[in-house]
Amino acid sequence: MTARHTCKVKLVHTRHIRSNLLANLFGQGWSALMALVFVPFYLHFIGASGFGLIGFFMTLSALLVIMDGGLGATVTREAVAYPLSTGADRRNLADMLRTVEVLFLLIALVIGIGLVALSPVLADSWLHVPPEKYPDVSRGLTLAGIAIALQFPLAFYTGCWIGLQRQVSLNVVNAISTTCRGGGAVLLLWLYSPTVTVFFAWQCVASALTLSCFHVLVWKSLGSPKARFQLGSIHRTGRFTAGVGLINVLGLLLTQLDKVILSRLLSLESFGYYMIAWSAGTLTLRATGPVFNTYYPRIAQLADGHGSNSDLQDTYLQAAGLLSVAVVPATLVLAFFGHTLLFAWTGSQVAANSASLPLTLISIGTMCNAFMHLPYALQLAHKKTRLSLVQNLVAAALFPILTITLVRQYGLQGAAWPWLLLNIGYMLFSAPLAYRKLLDSARKPWYLKCVLTPMALAITVVLPLFACSIVLNAPIEQIFLAVAAFAASFAACIWNTGWKQVSSLWLKDE
Repeated sequence: MTARHTCKVKLVHTRHIRSNLLANLFGQGWSALMALVFVPFYLHFIGASGFGLIGFFMTLSALLVIMDGGLGATVTREAVAYPLSTGADRRNLADMLRTVEVLFLLIALVIGIGLVALSPVLADSWLHVPPEKYPDVSRGLTLAGIAIALQFPLAFYTGCWIGLQRQVSLNVVNAISTTCRGGGAVLLLWLYSPTVTVFFAWQCVASALTLSCFHVLVWKSLGSPKARFQLGSIHRTGRFTAGVGLINVLGLLLTQLDKVILSRLLSLESFGYYMIAWSAGTLTLRATGPVFNTYYPRIAQLADGHGSNSDLQDTYLQAAGLLSVAVVPATLVLAFFGHTLLFAWTGSQVAANSASLPLTLISIGTMCNAFMHLPYALQLAHKKTRLSLVQNLVAAALFPILTITLVRQYGLQGAAWPWLLLNIGYMLFSAPLAYRKLLDSARKPWYLKCVLTPMALAITVVLPLFACSIVLNAPIEQIFLAVAAFAASFAACIWNTGWKQVSSLWLKDE
C-alpha cells in the first residue's frame, strides 16, 4: 500500500468518524433536550408518583433488553462486514440478519404477553400505589407492557445501522421519534386527560409507528436483499453471542436492579424523586453513546488486523480523549451545582431537596461508568468477553445486598451509593486487567491524560465557582456560575485533549 493510498484511507475514516460523531451528538443531544423539556410537564400533569410510574416503565424497558441474549451486539459486529461482503458471504449475512430480526419480534411478543398478564400483580403487590390512583395505574401498566414490547425490536435495527455506519439516518429517525413520543404525550395530557393511562396509550401508538419506520428504512439501507429465516446462519456467532448475552444480562441487572429494588422499598413518590436524580445524573451517558458508536466499528476493524497496533492505540486514545471532554465537565457541574439545577429544572424545592444528594452520587458514578465504555469496546472488538463476565458476576452478587442495606438504613439518601461504589470498583480493578490483556501500551496514557488530568483540571475550575455560589445564595447568580463553570471546565478539558485533535473532527479537510 502506498503512502498516498494510506493517506486517502485515513481521510475516509476521518470523514466517517466526523459525520457519525456529529450525527450521534446531535441525536443524543436532542434526546437530552427533549427530556429536559418534557419532564417538568410530566411532573406538572401527573405528579411525582406518576413520574415514578414512568420511571418504573423505563426501568422495565431497559431491564428487558437482556432478553436479546447478546443478539443486538452480534448484529452490530456482523453488520460491520456487510458493506465489504459479496456473493455467498453477503447472502449468508443477510440471512443471519433476517433470522435475528424474526427472533427479536418473537421475543417481543413473549415480553408483551408476559407484562400484560403481570400488570395487575405489579399494581397490587409490588408498587406502593395510593388507593385513589389504583385504576389509572393498573391500566397504565397494561399499556406500558405493550409499549415495551413494541420498543424491544428497535435494538436490532439500531445495531444494524451502527454496524453499517449509517448513523446519520439512525439519529434523524430517533430524534423525530423522541420528539413525537414526548410532545404527543404532553399535548394529550394537557388537552385530553392528565393520567398515566393516556401517557402510555400514546407511547404504544408512537412506538408502533417508530418500529414500522425502522423496519422499512433499515432493510432499504441493506439493499433490500432476499433474506431468509435460517437458524443455522447464527451458529458461527454462537460463542460471541452467548458471551455478550451473559455480560448484557449482568450489566443491565447492575444498572437497573437498584431501581427495581427501590420501586419496592420506597413510596412511588420517593421513587419518582430518585428517577428525577437518575434522569439528570445519567445525562452524560448520552454523550458516551455517540463516541462509542462512532469509534467502535473502527476499533473493531483495527482489532481484526486492518491496521497496525499503533493505529489501534491512536484511535482508541483519540476516542478516550473526546469522551473525557464530553463527560467530565457536565458531571462535575451536576455534582456541585445539583440542587440549583434541579430547582431551576423542576420548579420544586421539595424535588431539589430530595434529589440533590442522589444526583451528586449518580453523576459521579455515571462518569466512571462512561470511562469504562471504551475498555469494554476494546474487549468486544477482540471478541474477548470473559473479563467483563467475571467482573459483572462479582458485582451482581454484591450490588443487591448493598442497595437493600443502605436503603433500609438511610432511605432515599442512601439509594445512590451502590451505583457510585460499583463504578469506582470497575475503574480501579477491571480497567487495568483489560489493558494488560489487550492493549497494555494504552493503560498509562488513558489513566493520566484521559481520566485523572481532565478531572483535576475541571475540579480546579468548578470548585472556586461553586464556593462563590454558596456565598451569593441567589438562584439566578448560581445558575450563571454553573454555566460559567461548565464553559471553563469544558475549555480546560479541550486544552488537555488537544485542540487540533478535537477540531480535526469538526473542520473540513483541506
